[in-house]
Amino acid sequence: MNLSILCVSLPGEVPLETSNQVALLAAGVAALVTVLGYLANQYASRRTQRRDLFASALAAVRAYQDLPYRIRWRARSDEETRAALGELTYTTLEHMQNFRALLELESRIVAMAYTDLVRETRRLGGPFRQSAWRTPPAQGDEAFDQEDPGYRYENQPELELCLMAMQRELRPYGPLLRRATRRRILSHRRRRAVSSRTSS
Repeated sequence: MNLSILCVSLPGEVPLETSNQVALLAAGVAALVTVLGYLANQYASRRTQRRDLFASALAAVRAYQDLPYRIRWRARSDEETRAALGELTYTTLEHMQNFRALLELESRIVAMAYTDLVRETRRLGGPFRQSAWRTPPAQGDEAFDQEDPGYRYENQPELELCLMAMQRELRPYGPLLRRATRRRILSHRRRRAVSSRTSS
């Protein structure tokens, strides 16, 4: 007797091969969802870390810009005060240098923009601090309400470029914008160089 006659599927019964395919497909979809979820979490975590690094790097520049004000509004000019402010200046400069190195590892484009921002900020930072040291210490609370000493850093273009580079790097398609960002940074460097030669 031909045994194949006995192997007729009952109505509504799924053949074994088809059920295996469905199970494999379901397992594949589940694995894909797991992998995509993991990658999404990793991207979000990485983006948060980079955002925090960028924010800290900019905060270091802001702390450097505040140094002349800290010096000008010092309460005393004794040796202890001068040592404390000198240490603060050194620490702030060191922080900016460290962030430059970290950004170089993180993104060369952001490091380029940050380097320009630091250079332009430091160009006036030294003269501003020297001017602040020549000012007598604050005498009483009313000294803090005096007119703004006017330490204006001409670094707004560099700051805007740095912010742009950082914002682009935080986007999913950031790598696609690096070439255009680099061109803008180099173009601004050339304009700064021409302006410096003209003014000198």
